[in-house]
Amino acid sequence: MNNKTIVLDASSLRKSYTKLQKDIGGQLIDNRLIGKTSLGDVNLEYFSLIPSVNISVNQVFLQNNVQVSTGVKAEKSSLFITILKKNSRFLIDSETEHETELSNGNAQYSIMLYKSSHSILIDFKKDEDIKWVGIRVEHEALEEIMEAQNSSSFSDFFKELKNKVYYEETNPEVEDITEELFAAQKLTMGRQAIVFGKGMELMGKLVSQLIEKNKRRKTPEKIISKEAFDIYFNIKDYLLSDYTNIPTIAMLSDKFKIGETKLKEDFKQIFGQPIFKFVTNHRMLDAHRALRYSEKPIGKIAKEVGYSHLSKFTTAFKRFYDYTPSELRNSKKIQSH
Repeated sequence: MNNKTIVLDASSLRKSYTKLQKDIGGQLIDNRLIGKTSLGDVNLEYFSLIPSVNISVNQVFLQNNVQVSTGVKAEKSSLFITILKKNSRFLIDSETEHETELSNGNAQYSIMLYKSSHSILIDFKKDEDIKWVGIRVEHEALEEIMEAQNSSSFSDFFKELKNKVYYEETNPEVEDITEELFAAQKLTMGRQAIVFGKGMELMGKLVSQLIEKNKRRKTPEKIISKEAFDIYFNIKDYLLSDYTNIPTIAMLSDKFKIGETKLKEDFKQIFGQPIFKFVTNHRMLDAHRALRYSEKPIGKIAKEVGYSHLSKFTTAFKRFYDYTPSELRNSKKIQSH
């Protein structure tokens, strides 16, 4: 595959946009790079009501394969969050030796959190509409935000990011906020304040979620090799590929040649949940999306997520969300949350 390589200046978004325009063309208007470029059509924009926090909302249609990397690193210690619509390959610098194909499963977006000390390489494929939201916040500002939320575990979490990159898949709540960001970008009145506010809300939810997940881990983490890391993402994709035939631990162990105990321990370390709790959560999330965004009958959705009996699906759904599938379908109040 012949890739066009773009090296960004990660020291600031303004410098990054200026360099990008020089490399690929387009119109640079204030905080926005738009128009036809050598890569395809781009609509990149960042919002910054305070200097220590930047929210970017980005949409591109690529006519070439593109490899994007961060060159010059940020001057101040910062947290970067990327919420990506399309499957893409993220490669992290040799300090962490992580490389993985981010498969969204049925989720609408994938999420990556990393510290500014890492260099990131992203492969994008041509002929694809790609959407992503980027959040960049300086360490000191984020610490103040998290302290205001009484998150005493933030410092430990941020230290761990020195040698770790977090991958997550979105849930309906995060997806709704992300879609609201893309919608707000099209507004003519109050767009900057709305985008910035939604971006801050999204950042707070994601960081709080990961901090809580981190706190629940009782045992010290083992170091997992890049090769093993890729295998576990393949296991995750296999688990979510067919809810009507969910494999047992023994079947997974045999297929991927990993001992059952090691399989369970390493999977929980990487994804933060035991295997079958992870699968159940995704079944419920996929059911929630289908109920909200499609007109499919509830019985058909139940079968798609692996429940042959509607009553069992309704019981499981209510246990998970505290309301039934029918209540979700019929209640605008529930759907707005």
